[in-house]
Amino acid sequence: MHLTVNAYREVKGGATGILWRRLAATLLVPALSLVAVAAGAVTPALPEFAYQKVTLNVVQADGSPVAGATIYGFCTNLNLVWPRAMTDAQWSETNIWHRSYFGKTDKNGKIEATIPPGKWAFMATAHLPGNTPKALVVWTNYLEPKPGESIRLAPAIVKNWSFCAPNGQVLEPKQLFFKPQGLPIWMPVGAEPSDQPWQVELSAGNVNVWGEADAIGAMPGFALSWGMLSNLIPDGKIRLPGNTVQVDFKGGDGRAQLRWSSLHNYALDGQINLAKNAKVVISPGDFTLGYRRTVAEKYTGTFVGGFFPLKANDQLAFDLDAPLTAVLDQSLPATPTPQEEVEEAVTGEMKNALSAQLYLVDGSGHLLSELDDATGAPVKFSASVMVAGKKYSAEAGADKTALEDGGQTLFSANVATTMGVDQAVWNITGPPGVLPTNQFVPAKLVMVKSATFQVSVPEILAAQVRNILNEAEITAQTMAQASNRQRAVTPTTLHVVPGHHGASASHNGTSISIGTKIFFTEELVLRHDFVHELGHNFAFTHGGLHETNNEVTRSYAAEQISEQPAKWMFLDRMNGLKHKEVSYHNTGLYLYCYAQGGLPFLHYISLNEYAVIKGLKDFTADEVETAVLGLALNRDMTAICAAYGLKVTSERVAQATAAARPLCKMPRS
Repeated sequence: MHLTVNAYREVKGGATGILWRRLAATLLVPALSLVAVAAGAVTPALPEFAYQKVTLNVVQADGSPVAGATIYGFCTNLNLVWPRAMTDAQWSETNIWHRSYFGKTDKNGKIEATIPPGKWAFMATAHLPGNTPKALVVWTNYLEPKPGESIRLAPAIVKNWSFCAPNGQVLEPKQLFFKPQGLPIWMPVGAEPSDQPWQVELSAGNVNVWGEADAIGAMPGFALSWGMLSNLIPDGKIRLPGNTVQVDFKGGDGRAQLRWSSLHNYALDGQINLAKNAKVVISPGDFTLGYRRTVAEKYTGTFVGGFFPLKANDQLAFDLDAPLTAVLDQSLPATPTPQEEVEEAVTGEMKNALSAQLYLVDGSGHLLSELDDATGAPVKFSASVMVAGKKYSAEAGADKTALEDGGQTLFSANVATTMGVDQAVWNITGPPGVLPTNQFVPAKLVMVKSATFQVSVPEILAAQVRNILNEAEITAQTMAQASNRQRAVTPTTLHVVPGHHGASASHNGTSISIGTKIFFTEELVLRHDFVHELGHNFAFTHGGLHETNNEVTRSYAAEQISEQPAKWMFLDRMNGLKHKEVSYHNTGLYLYCYAQGGLPFLHYISLNEYAVIKGLKDFTADEVETAVLGLALNRDMTAICAAYGLKVTSERVAQATAAARPLCKMPRS
């Protein structure tokens, strides 16, 4: 059995000294048996980390077991989510967390968890059978389970609540989302819409509640927050607090869908089916809104969501019948190296293909990311290019992964010459009625700017790019707060390169290069590659400190639950499994230290680590790192760092710590 994980391979990128990151590469490493881990098959674990098994038992108010309940756990002192998720199908650079990570109880309402020691809370939800909407929403307080313990998740009370508009009108959610106070992930419970009250079997405590409903006929759809509710609130009507945002959809054929997600809220997202000329109301906040709609009658298009910081009483409008506008952007082949010229002469194949991205944008300014036929299969586009009087066939990105980055309309052609490619003429064929023309020349670009970023793009993308740059500004501000550093250089120029699959940056912070996938990403703030390259603008270099700063930035003010594979790998090492780390060096170790010390740790280590490494010449990198981590956490880290794999001894770490202490400064406030 194997699992696929992201690998980050670095190669030099020419005279500019840019490091090109090939994020698309993957490694296959043996999947780890938690049975073998629990058995201590290699070496004894440090007691602080030794895996243990507990049983979770989910029951209804009457004590009967709940089969198929959705469940997860969170360890607050490790920033760790159980169940363990390590496969590439679940994990990618654009995920902080994925719903497939949830576990499911068996027919007896039970599930076994293998976890390290720590303060854990567990939550489970289920839709219960019945003639009215029924939900089970149960959780525990944070506790320290003992090996072999059975933990019961049971409701304390049954509530009958009707979720209403401010005027008392009963609304009919098809899905409710719950998040108890102190837990990081929203959990949905679906039911058939009904005007009957929701019966909720609930634990004692406070829980946040959102609801979602389709727009049916003249009824508006919604994604609304009813705020923090308590088991002490009596049965009856729960009125919506505050004003809302109205979104109007012109036209459509009744098959369109609105995709919404609440930024910085894990798993608070959904899909709202839209009637013709539908209306949707949304609670204020930072959202990503995108949609699916009919294109040229026979096809269904997915349009990339944009970033919307919605305020009470805002109004938005989208045209679901608007025709598409198309433009083409093109990247010139890079100058081949002498070695590549030799290889090309031998094989007759060009190493660098001429690449072009066709952008299809609707009247609301949203970019088409995928076009499907009536069976739901992606339609095929074909292309050729004329360069210097010669015609070349072009290949398009065809696999499902490529589609997510705009591969359906991304083309590349091996051309015999680089002369005259700026006058290239592309002929592109698509399904009938979709393309306004078949011939395209490279579009003229316009510069779009925000306070500290700028990028040149085809003019029809300008509105979407402003949204992207707004997200980039938020990300930069969050990174400054997380790291307690300032950016080295502004403005930062984003270079968008058709056919480029990774990301790169100048290490003085003046530019970030990224493929055209930047336009097909609904939440730029979640992309590891963008945040990683932005980190170089804050003078971070590759390693655990850099990656921890990136992950804290991606999580914003929420719990830092990203990079779960690196955290579980750290714990595996602590349990004696000495497999190779596949992320940047020491990432798991630093993520553990951040979980222990929070932002004060990150501020201290960001301020002092590089200075201490530079100042201590008589100690190894492992000894200095262990000493600085110990100073940042005010504890001896020798045993943990040694178990992790650093080559250190207590005596040498003590000496390095004494030498490092005078070089360290207190973090700025």
